[in-house]
Amino acid sequence: MFTERRPQHRNIFWIEHELFATHKTEQQKTLLKLLIREEDAFAQDVETLGLLEHLIAQGRTRIERQREMIARHERAGLDTRHSKQSLAAMLATVTLYVERHARISKRC
Repeated sequence: MFTERRPQHRNIFWIEHELFATHKTEQQKTLLKLLIREEDAFAQDVETLGLLEHLIAQGRTRIERQREMIARHERAGLDTRHSKQSLAAMLATVTLYVERHARISKRC
């Protein structure tokens, strides 16, 4: 009946369908509460995705600048150990953001 593949969409569509199909007041109240809860969760995920996209873009920009700085310092014969450690931390952070974005995207 419902062709939407994403879990939250399926839940919302199913609840809406049940809400309009039933004529029992108590069941309608329960379904309405469920619908509001699902829509709130969906909105929160959408907001989080936007934030993660921003953080990923910022992180990638910083990573590129850090790589450029490391290259300049290496050409100048300067110590880059701390810069490389910072780069590794940036890469790990962006990887976590990307993985979280992928997990949330599957729900939305």
